[in-house]
Amino acid sequence: MWYQPGLVFGLHTNVSNQGEAFSETRTGLDHVSLKVASRSDLEAWTVWLDELDVTHTGIRHLEEPFVYSTVVLRDPDGIQLELFASG
Repeated sequence: MWYQPGLVFGLHTNVSNQGEAFSETRTGLDHVSLKVASRSDLEAWTVWLDELDVTHTGIRHLEEPFVYSTVVLRDPDGIQLELFASG
């Protein structure tokens, strides 16, 4: 569990699963996207993820459908998590 004032983010394991892996192609959750306040916050997240040895895409800058920067990673179940900063 990670906590910052105003935000609680927890990942949990469901032990009743029959062993099948998550698939974003099945009906249900595709991914979770969380906005951070600024590009510098996004850079701080990548440093922290690197310190934890979490695999991620690094910061990618995109201009469609709007201007934003993003970092994509996966949780322990393979669910895609995206952090993004607009502008």
